[in-house]
Amino acid sequence: MYSSKRVWGWTLVLCLIAAIGLLLAQPLAVVGAPPFQGPVTPRPTVGLPQPTVATTPVVRQIAVTLIVDKTEAYPGDLLSYKAQVSNVSGQKATNVWLTCDLADQVVIEAFSTDKGVIHQYGQRLSVEMGDFQTGFESYFVKIKARIPNDLLPGTELVSHANLTSDQAGGSESTAITVYKAETAVSGAKAEPTPAPAQEKEESSALPVTGRGSIIASVVIGFMVLIVAVMLWENKERIRILE
Repeated sequence: MYSSKRVWGWTLVLCLIAAIGLLLAQPLAVVGAPPFQGPVTPRPTVGLPQPTVATTPVVRQIAVTLIVDKTEAYPGDLLSYKAQVSNVSGQKATNVWLTCDLADQVVIEAFSTDKGVIHQYGQRLSVEMGDFQTGFESYFVKIKARIPNDLLPGTELVSHANLTSDQAGGSESTAITVYKAETAVSGAKAEPTPAPAQEKEESSALPVTGRGSIIASVVIGFMVLIVAVMLWENKERIRILE
Protein backbone atom coordinates (compact mmCIF):
# COMPACT_ATOMS: atom_id res chain seq x y z
CA MET A 1 0.00 0.00 0.00
CA TYR A 2 1.10 3.49 -0.67
CA SER A 3 2.03 5.72 2.19
CA SER A 4 0.09 8.84 3.01
CA LYS A 5 3.02 11.08 2.00
CA ARG A 6 3.05 9.64 -1.51
CA VAL A 7 -0.72 10.12 -1.79
CA TRP A 8 -0.47 13.69 -0.77
CA GLY A 9 2.46 14.27 -3.13
CA TRP A 10 0.59 12.88 -6.12
CA THR A 11 -2.45 14.89 -5.14
CA LEU A 12 -0.43 18.10 -5.07
CA VAL A 13 1.11 17.31 -8.46
CA LEU A 14 -2.34 16.74 -10.00
CA CYS A 15 -3.61 20.01 -8.54
CA LEU A 16 -0.68 21.91 -10.03
CA ILE A 17 -1.27 20.29 -13.43
CA ALA A 18 -4.99 21.19 -13.26
CA ALA A 19 -4.20 24.80 -12.29
CA ILE A 20 -1.74 25.18 -15.19
CA GLY A 21 -4.32 23.75 -17.57
CA LEU A 22 -6.93 26.22 -16.43
CA LEU A 23 -4.56 29.11 -16.95
CA LEU A 24 -3.65 28.00 -20.48
CA ALA A 25 -7.16 27.10 -21.53
CA GLN A 26 -9.62 29.72 -23.14
CA PRO A 27 -12.09 31.28 -20.73
CA LEU A 28 -15.52 29.77 -20.68
CA ALA A 29 -18.08 31.60 -22.78
CA VAL A 30 -20.73 33.51 -20.86
CA VAL A 31 -24.30 32.98 -21.96
CA GLY A 32 -25.45 35.98 -23.96
CA ALA A 33 -21.93 37.41 -24.37
CA PRO A 34 -20.21 37.72 -27.77
CA PRO A 35 -17.76 34.93 -28.59
CA PHE A 36 -14.20 35.47 -27.59
CA GLN A 37 -12.14 36.68 -30.55
CA GLY A 38 -8.71 36.94 -29.02
CA PRO A 39 -6.71 40.10 -28.66
CA VAL A 40 -8.01 43.08 -30.72
CA THR A 41 -5.52 45.20 -32.67
CA PRO A 42 -6.27 48.88 -32.06
CA ARG A 43 -7.22 50.85 -35.19
CA PRO A 44 -6.09 54.41 -35.90
CA THR A 45 -8.67 57.00 -34.94
CA VAL A 46 -10.14 58.80 -37.98
CA GLY A 47 -12.22 61.94 -37.52
CA LEU A 48 -15.77 61.67 -38.72
CA PRO A 49 -16.65 63.87 -41.73
CA GLN A 50 -18.33 67.07 -40.65
CA PRO A 51 -21.53 68.11 -42.43
CA THR A 52 -21.04 70.92 -44.96
CA VAL A 53 -23.10 73.97 -44.14
CA ALA A 54 -24.05 76.05 -47.20
CA THR A 55 -23.36 79.72 -46.56
CA THR A 56 -24.72 82.52 -48.72
CA PRO A 57 -22.30 85.44 -49.13
CA VAL A 58 -23.60 88.77 -47.97
CA VAL A 59 -24.19 91.00 -50.97
CA ARG A 60 -23.38 94.65 -50.32
CA GLN A 61 -24.40 96.86 -53.18
CA ILE A 62 -24.83 100.62 -53.51
CA ALA A 63 -25.80 102.38 -56.73
CA VAL A 64 -25.82 105.89 -58.19
CA THR A 65 -28.08 107.46 -60.83
CA LEU A 66 -27.19 110.84 -62.40
CA ILE A 67 -29.87 112.82 -64.29
CA VAL A 68 -30.10 116.32 -65.79
CA ASP A 69 -33.25 118.39 -66.33
CA LYS A 70 -32.45 119.32 -69.97
CA THR A 71 -31.37 117.05 -72.82
CA GLU A 72 -31.10 120.06 -75.17
CA ALA A 73 -29.67 123.34 -73.90
CA TYR A 74 -29.40 126.89 -75.20
CA PRO A 75 -26.94 129.73 -74.58
CA GLY A 76 -27.06 130.87 -70.97
CA ASP A 77 -29.29 128.01 -69.76
CA LEU A 78 -28.97 126.73 -66.18
CA LEU A 79 -28.66 122.95 -65.90
CA SER A 80 -29.86 121.12 -62.78
CA TYR A 81 -28.07 117.83 -62.05
CA LYS A 82 -29.30 115.34 -59.44
CA ALA A 83 -27.36 112.27 -58.27
CA GLN A 84 -29.27 109.65 -56.24
CA VAL A 85 -27.18 107.29 -54.09
CA SER A 86 -29.11 104.19 -52.90
CA ASN A 87 -28.23 101.29 -50.58
CA VAL A 88 -29.71 98.62 -52.86
CA SER A 89 -28.89 95.55 -50.73
CA GLY A 90 -29.76 97.14 -47.39
CA GLN A 91 -26.44 95.98 -45.85
CA LYS A 92 -23.99 98.17 -44.01
CA ALA A 93 -21.45 99.98 -46.21
CA THR A 94 -18.48 102.00 -45.02
CA ASN A 95 -16.32 104.76 -46.52
CA VAL A 96 -18.77 105.67 -49.27
CA TRP A 97 -17.52 108.25 -51.81
CA LEU A 98 -19.39 109.85 -54.72
CA THR A 99 -17.39 111.57 -57.48
CA CYS A 100 -19.15 113.83 -60.01
CA ASP A 101 -17.16 115.03 -63.03
CA LEU A 102 -19.11 117.77 -64.81
CA ALA A 103 -18.60 118.73 -68.46
CA ASP A 104 -15.66 121.04 -69.06
CA GLN A 105 -17.86 123.53 -70.92
CA VAL A 106 -20.23 124.34 -68.02
CA VAL A 107 -19.70 126.68 -65.05
CA ILE A 108 -20.60 125.21 -61.63
CA GLU A 109 -22.60 127.73 -59.61
CA ALA A 110 -24.04 125.80 -56.63
CA PHE A 111 -24.18 122.31 -55.06
CA SER A 112 -25.60 120.57 -51.99
CA THR A 113 -25.88 117.07 -50.46
CA ASP A 114 -28.25 115.27 -48.07
CA LYS A 115 -25.34 113.38 -46.47
CA GLY A 116 -21.64 114.04 -46.06
CA VAL A 117 -19.33 116.83 -47.21
CA ILE A 118 -18.59 118.06 -50.75
CA HIS A 119 -15.03 118.89 -51.86
CA GLN A 120 -14.63 120.82 -55.16
CA TYR A 121 -11.58 120.38 -57.41
CA GLY A 122 -12.33 122.36 -60.59
CA GLN A 123 -15.00 120.45 -62.53
CA ARG A 124 -14.88 117.54 -60.04
CA LEU A 125 -17.06 117.34 -56.94
CA SER A 126 -16.02 114.63 -54.43
CA VAL A 127 -18.72 113.84 -51.88
CA GLU A 128 -17.51 112.13 -48.70
CA MET A 129 -20.72 110.35 -47.62
CA GLY A 130 -19.25 108.21 -44.80
CA ASP A 131 -21.02 105.01 -43.66
CA PHE A 132 -24.39 103.57 -44.65
CA GLN A 133 -26.15 101.67 -41.86
CA THR A 134 -28.29 98.59 -42.42
CA GLY A 135 -31.40 99.63 -44.32
CA PHE A 136 -32.57 100.68 -47.77
CA GLU A 137 -31.69 104.35 -47.60
CA SER A 138 -31.18 106.92 -50.37
CA TYR A 139 -29.48 110.32 -50.49
CA PHE A 140 -29.37 113.09 -53.09
CA VAL A 141 -26.63 115.39 -54.36
CA LYS A 142 -27.82 118.46 -56.34
CA ILE A 143 -25.66 120.58 -58.67
CA LYS A 144 -26.41 123.80 -60.61
CA ALA A 145 -24.27 124.63 -63.68
CA ARG A 146 -24.52 127.44 -66.27
CA ILE A 147 -23.93 127.04 -70.03
CA PRO A 148 -21.74 129.70 -71.71
CA ASN A 149 -22.68 131.44 -74.97
CA ASP A 150 -19.64 130.60 -77.10
CA LEU A 151 -20.01 126.86 -77.75
CA LEU A 152 -20.08 125.20 -81.16
CA PRO A 153 -23.45 123.89 -82.39
CA GLY A 154 -24.03 120.24 -81.54
CA THR A 155 -21.57 120.18 -78.63
CA GLU A 156 -22.38 117.37 -76.16
CA LEU A 157 -22.10 118.28 -72.48
CA VAL A 158 -21.20 114.95 -70.87
CA SER A 159 -21.20 114.66 -67.06
CA HIS A 160 -20.22 111.51 -65.17
CA ALA A 161 -20.82 110.11 -61.65
CA ASN A 162 -18.92 107.29 -59.92
CA LEU A 163 -19.64 105.63 -56.54
CA THR A 164 -17.31 103.48 -54.38
CA SER A 165 -17.13 102.03 -50.85
CA ASP A 166 -15.06 99.54 -48.83
CA GLN A 167 -17.46 96.65 -49.47
CA ALA A 168 -19.32 97.31 -52.70
CA GLY A 169 -18.03 97.58 -56.22
CA GLY A 170 -18.19 100.85 -58.12
CA SER A 171 -21.44 102.08 -59.68
CA GLU A 172 -21.45 104.59 -62.57
CA SER A 173 -23.94 106.84 -64.36
CA THR A 174 -23.75 109.44 -67.16
CA ALA A 175 -25.92 112.45 -68.11
CA ILE A 176 -25.66 114.14 -71.55
CA THR A 177 -27.01 117.48 -72.76
CA VAL A 178 -26.72 118.67 -76.40
CA TYR A 179 -25.95 122.36 -76.99
CA LYS A 180 -28.20 124.08 -79.56
CA ALA A 181 -26.46 127.25 -80.77
CA GLU A 182 -28.95 128.01 -83.58
CA THR A 183 -31.56 129.05 -81.03
CA ALA A 184 -31.92 132.31 -79.14
CA VAL A 185 -31.10 132.75 -75.47
CA SER A 186 -34.77 132.45 -74.55
CA GLY A 187 -34.95 129.02 -76.16
CA ALA A 188 -37.16 130.03 -79.11
CA LYS A 189 -35.87 129.42 -82.60
CA ALA A 190 -34.53 132.52 -84.34
CA GLU A 191 -36.43 133.32 -87.56
CA PRO A 192 -34.40 134.46 -90.61
CA THR A 193 -34.48 138.25 -91.22
CA PRO A 194 -36.21 139.11 -94.59
CA ALA A 195 -34.37 141.41 -97.01
CA PRO A 196 -35.80 144.97 -97.50
CA ALA A 197 -38.16 145.43 -100.50
CA GLN A 198 -36.09 148.29 -101.97
CA GLU A 199 -33.01 146.10 -102.18
CA LYS A 200 -35.00 143.39 -103.98
CA GLU A 201 -36.26 145.88 -106.62
CA GLU A 202 -32.78 147.26 -107.27
CA SER A 203 -31.35 143.80 -107.62
CA SER A 204 -34.04 142.81 -110.15
CA ALA A 205 -33.44 145.97 -112.26
CA LEU A 206 -29.75 145.22 -112.79
CA PRO A 207 -28.78 143.74 -116.24
CA VAL A 208 -28.19 140.05 -116.33
CA THR A 209 -24.56 139.18 -116.91
CA GLY A 210 -22.94 135.89 -117.30
CA ARG A 211 -21.50 133.35 -119.67
CA GLY A 212 -24.50 133.42 -122.06
CA SER A 213 -24.32 137.17 -122.67
CA ILE A 214 -20.58 137.01 -123.38
CA ILE A 215 -21.05 134.30 -126.03
CA ALA A 216 -23.83 136.33 -127.75
CA SER A 217 -21.62 139.43 -127.95
CA VAL A 218 -18.77 137.45 -129.52
CA VAL A 219 -21.07 135.98 -132.20
CA ILE A 220 -22.55 139.37 -133.12
CA GLY A 221 -19.08 140.96 -133.40
CA PHE A 222 -17.86 138.12 -135.61
CA MET A 223 -20.81 138.55 -137.99
CA VAL A 224 -20.23 142.34 -138.23
CA LEU A 225 -16.59 141.65 -139.12
CA ILE A 226 -17.60 139.27 -141.93
CA VAL A 227 -20.01 141.83 -143.41
CA ALA A 228 -17.33 144.51 -143.29
CA VAL A 229 -14.83 142.29 -145.13
CA MET A 230 -17.39 141.43 -147.83
CA LEU A 231 -18.18 145.10 -148.38
CA TRP A 232 -14.48 145.94 -148.72
CA GLU A 233 -13.88 143.24 -151.31
CA ASN A 234 -16.88 144.28 -153.41
CA LYS A 235 -16.10 148.00 -153.27
CA GLU A 236 -14.63 148.06 -156.85
CA ARG A 237 -17.60 146.27 -158.34
CA ILE A 238 -19.95 148.71 -156.75
CA ARG A 239 -18.02 151.65 -158.35
CA ILE A 240 -18.19 150.03 -161.86
CA LEU A 241 -21.89 149.51 -161.55
CA GLU A 242 -22.30 153.14 -160.63
